[in-house]
Amino acid sequence: NDEQETAALVKSFLATSDQEAATVLVRRYQTLVSQTVARHVPMEEVEEICQEVFLDFFRALPNLRDYSTTTYF
Repeated sequence: NDEQETAALVKSFLATSDQEAATVLVRRYQTLVSQTVARHVPMEEVEEICQEVFLDFFRALPNLRDYSTTTYF
């Protein structure tokens, strides 16, 4: 299921800085993040803010307790 796959990708990224896992995570959630951000800022700012969201996400991963959750986004 998606939650288990997300957890496995996060664990892989944390264990080895797996860039392929990071890419899959970004692709999996980029639409959700982009749509959410686009509701709150001008379109010309969406891409930059989405990049910040994903950077914050990857920085916060070591502190997350449940790697399967997507509530971070």
